[in-house]
Amino acid sequence: VVFTGAKDDLLEKYVRVTGAPEEINPEQRKRIIGYRKHGTGFEGLVEDARVREMPVSLLIEPTTLDEIITFMNREAKIDA
Repeated sequence: VVFTGAKDDLLEKYVRVTGAPEEINPEQRKRIIGYRKHGTGFEGLVEDARVREMPVSLLIEPTTLDEIITFMNREAKIDA
């Protein structure tokens, strides 16, 4: 992951989303970075600018630098 800028700018660029897989459609799924499905739902990152495209039923939370790195690495492995 390469980012040039202030840490706060990076943290404001992404949010963590969680919810049930059936709450999102395939187009919304494509916008979730590092999507991970588990026993109780899913989690991933969404660019803050795209949050409006997600269902209001999802839990949207601020993210941490560690989570951004984890989700970005997970996405890179999916694309590889």
